[in-house]
Amino acid sequence: MKFKDYLLFSDVDGTLLPYTENAEVPKRNIEAIERFIKQGGSFGLATGRSKVSAEEFVKLLPVNVPCVVLNGGGLYDYAAEEYLIMLFLPDEAKVYVKQIMEELPRISVLVVVKEDYYHLTPEIEFESFTSEYRKNFKDVNPETMDVKWSKTLFSGKEEELIKLRKYIGAHDFKGIRFVETNETLIELLPENSDKGNAIKTLASMKGYKRERIAAIGDYYNDLEMLEYAGVGATVEEALDEIKGACDFVAGKCEDGAVADFIEYLESMYE
Repeated sequence: MKFKDYLLFSDVDGTLLPYTENAEVPKRNIEAIERFIKQGGSFGLATGRSKVSAEEFVKLLPVNVPCVVLNGGGLYDYAAEEYLIMLFLPDEAKVYVKQIMEELPRISVLVVVKEDYYHLTPEIEFESFTSEYRKNFKDVNPETMDVKWSKTLFSGKEEELIKLRKYIGAHDFKGIRFVETNETLIELLPENSDKGNAIKTLASMKGYKRERIAAIGDYYNDLEMLEYAGVGATVEEALDEIKGACDFVAGKCEDGAVADFIEYLESMYE
C-alpha cells in the first residue's frame, strides 16, 4: 500500500473546516481521509483545541494515531485515553498574565487548564471562537489560580491586539512563547510547545521517518509543523508567509483543502 508508514496531520479550524459558525467538515475531506487510510496511511489532528474540544472530529474521522492538542502542549492518544506528553506554563506566566491585564484592560483573557477554559475577564467579550465554543467557558475559582496552566489566550479587537503585540515586543519573557493563532487571537504557550515539536516527539516514539510525514495548516501556529514535515501544505486563504513554507497550496478550506492535499500526495506516489 502506497501510504504504509506514512503520517498525515491536519490542523482543524481554518484547514479541516472553516472557522465560522455552524461550519462542517467538507464531505470531500472525509472521503479523501478515508481513502488515505485504506491505502495504509495514518491520520491525526494537530490543533490548538483541547482534547475534549477536538474529540467530535476524532469521532467523525478515521483518526488512527495520537493527536496534537493545545498547539503542541499535549499529545493525546484517544484510543488509549491517555496523554503521551503534557506541557504546562511556568508559574511566572501567571505574573506575566496579570501584568498584561493591568496594562491592557480591554483585552479578554482565557486560561486553559487541560480540558477546561476559564474566562478571567467575563466582563469583556471574547472576540475569538464561535458562540457554541464560548458556551463551554467556566467561571474562575480560587483553584484556577493555583493549578498548573496549559496555556493562556488573549482576544480583542485589532487596535487592542496591536497594543498587545507592542507590549510583548518590549518585554523579555522567560520560559514562554507567544503565537498568533488567528486574526483575533494571541496565545501564550510553554516555551517548547508547538505542533512541530509534538509531531517530532510522536515520530521518535513510533518510528516514523520525517520524509514520510505530511502536514497541512493555515496560520502562524502551524508554521513549525509545516517546516518539520517532509511535505507541507496550506490553504488558498493563508498568509504569504505560510504559503512560503509549504510545498503545496490547496484550494479554499470550505471547498475541501485537505482533500486537495491528499490528491496531491496520491499523485506523488502514482
